[in-house]
Amino acid sequence: MWHIWKERNALVHSQESWSKEKFWQAVIGLVSEINISTPPSNSSATTVRRISWQPPPDGWVKLNVDGSVKGDPPSSAIGGVARDPAGNWIAGFYTHVGHCSVLEAELKALRDGLSLIWVLGYCKVLVHSDSSTAVNLILSEKELFHPLGMIIADCHTMLQKSWEIELSYRLREANIVADAMAELGHDCRSGERLWPSPPSSILQLVDLDRRGHMYSRS
Repeated sequence: MWHIWKERNALVHSQESWSKEKFWQAVIGLVSEINISTPPSNSSATTVRRISWQPPPDGWVKLNVDGSVKGDPPSSAIGGVARDPAGNWIAGFYTHVGHCSVLEAELKALRDGLSLIWVLGYCKVLVHSDSSTAVNLILSEKELFHPLGMIIADCHTMLQKSWEIELSYRLREANIVADAMAELGHDCRSGERLWPSPPSSILQLVDLDRRGHMYSRS
């Protein structure tokens, strides 16, 4: 705009005028200066990730577990589900575990899930939890004096049995069915409930996982 204003003044006061070529060169130079002097925008736009439950490889089963604490006074529950490479339900469980911390509930879910899958006789198992703290505690050999050391030790014992087992952390969106089972556990006050087929209330979630439904996470 400054160049346009200068061109006008030249015409009015001195009868001098830039050529079209000189004028456009000035405009192009100005645009270049603006581009150089303007720092790149640090965009704060949120990146959205698409996450889904992934089936285990052939010959393996996958166990997803979760712990849940809610309410006032707090209620704690655990749940889990084992599925085959086609996403078919093998077995599930849930139970109320009284009043405890979220971490204790997550560790109990891992312990009970490992016990269930061992009893069922599977020897190649992927175990996933959405609690990185619980997973790291179990994989560590230095946490035996942790306040929850007895539960951690029980999990260590299970991992050392004669089977192939891989324990790892997964985001909650890849653990949706186990989360739903833990939620059901809040209403289970008469011991652990075992499910050879999915509860009707979570059939849709099981089917979504089987079909590879993607959940958004920002």
